[in-house]
Amino acid sequence: EHGEFDVRIYRDGDFEHVRIQTNGRKLKDKNYAESLITAGIDEFFVSIHADNATMDAEITKSTQSFGEMEQGIQNLQDLGARVISNSVVCKENFDRLPEMADYLVSLGIRENHFWQFIEMGDVGQAKSQAPLPDIMPKLRVAHQKLTSADHTVTLKWFPLCHLGDAASSLHNHQPYMLIHNAFQERLSRDFIFSCPHRDSCQHHQAGCDGLHHRYIAIFGDERDWLKPVSRTSL
Repeated sequence: EHGEFDVRIYRDGDFEHVRIQTNGRKLKDKNYAESLITAGIDEFFVSIHADNATMDAEITKSTQSFGEMEQGIQNLQDLGARVISNSVVCKENFDRLPEMADYLVSLGIRENHFWQFIEMGDVGQAKSQAPLPDIMPKLRVAHQKLTSADHTVTLKWFPLCHLGDAASSLHNHQPYMLIHNAFQERLSRDFIFSCPHRDSCQHHQAGCDGLHHRYIAIFGDERDWLKPVSRTSL
């Protein structure tokens, strides 16, 4: 009841929407999903990092998560909730981004986010990093598939200069978040981006943030691969 009261304060105040970010597993319980909607949650931002159970288990380390996530999404859709997918692009899944796009279309989730993997530095996730020159062609194909199916796509923290026709989908802003204090501290400490062309490219901090510092530590600053747009061409 206390949780329901808190959500209603936000909905009755200055917030148009209250979104919960979730892996969707607990939402397999339809009564629980309905209780969240009744409490005032009107957007469900569901993590979908794979298009099949095998790859999902590799990423989540659980053989149950994929099926539970699918059931949770079905429950939300049956209840008429607004569902938005969130897929973090990592070493384990980037090669199947086009297949993931097909999967999202099959699920009927018409709003789709793809986030560049942001490693917090102290949680042992470096092995999940993948080089952006390998990621971007697959991401552009996935984007094209989804937009051709009339989906709304949002991309976060990818280099704008390699997005091509998908550039207009890059939106790096974040809504106001309530998260665990320990995670917020790590986020504040490690949310650092840079670009070797920051002084010459018109897009730096005008839509594009460059590369995350942990990515640069592993793969370098990609100065020869990045394609800055000169400020003099404005």
